[in-house]
Amino acid sequence: MNTTVATASRFYTHGFITILIIGIIFTLIGLLVGWLTWRNCRVNAERIEQANQKLETKLTLINQDLLTLRDKITELETKPIS
Repeated sequence: MNTTVATASRFYTHGFITILIIGIIFTLIGLLVGWLTWRNCRVNAERIEQANQKLETKLTLINQDLLTLRDKITELETKPIS
């Protein structure tokens, strides 16, 4: 009768290699998921930055208009009534 006995020396002989292979597999899966996520987020970030630049330009123009209107109000308030 042939029986295989899992002794301590045989059981742990391949344990490190198994853990190493599992670690490499999970690391590669993590890198793949991270790359896919970053690729999607990068596109969204670029879109948001472009929208932000447009809004900042619009804000600058509105602030210039506001300053012009404040100057006109000040001028009209200080002008004597004829």
